[in-house]
Amino acid sequence: EKGLRPLKIHPIKLLGNEQLNDKILKEIKLSSSAKRREMLGSILREPKDSPTEIISNKHYLIGLTGGIASGKTHIAKYLASQGCEVIECDQLVHKIYSESEELRNKLAEEFGLDILVNGNIDRKKLGELQKLQRLNNIVWPITFERVKEIIRKSEREIVVIDAALLLEAGWGKYLNQVWCTFVPKNEAIERIVARDNAMERLASQLSNSERISKSNVVFCSLWEYSETERQVCKALELIRNEYLPK
Repeated sequence: EKGLRPLKIHPIKLLGNEQLNDKILKEIKLSSSAKRREMLGSILREPKDSPTEIISNKHYLIGLTGGIASGKTHIAKYLASQGCEVIECDQLVHKIYSESEELRNKLAEEFGLDILVNGNIDRKKLGELQKLQRLNNIVWPITFERVKEIIRKSEREIVVIDAALLLEAGWGKYLNQVWCTFVPKNEAIERIVARDNAMERLASQLSNSERISKSNVVFCSLWEYSETERQVCKALELIRNEYLPK
């Protein structure tokens, strides 16, 4: 009609052959449609009025999670540049390993003395452990006590807890919102091919669909940094305009 060629739509398949049960994930299988891309950075699940368990009444707490090579580190740094307090739990855990003799001794007792090298935790051996849940059950409670201390001392209104295993640790009940970032599994594999134990870590983590099903806001870092930052800016603006006290 009117001499125009029919519009051709070329979907971009992001998640391989993974079976997706979550309705929202199906909706954000990104195509050339700008409308669908606009869902990223939006509120997909309305958050509760307040966390199930309160840590602080003067802070708005956001959990940032995502699998290995999902772009989470870049998002965390960008959030910090936008005035948020960002607690990087991976760095915090490493600091606890180096500072806490009690924790080192407990891990040595649980996993054997070879986990210690010159009195310090051999992080590579920790990453190779098959029984990661035992390790996490020891480390997570100690880490979260440190997280709570940082939150209570923070003068920033928005505090972001950056933790890959945030949902597995059960920390969602303390948060106002959960944000997650993802890339398709095949893209993640390409990004992590050179990292130690990366494939094992990827296999042991929640799937994209599992994370998204538990998140209020979703980002995708498949494109340029500027596009990821646009999504994050959109989410931050929503928080500041609609969820923070006026």
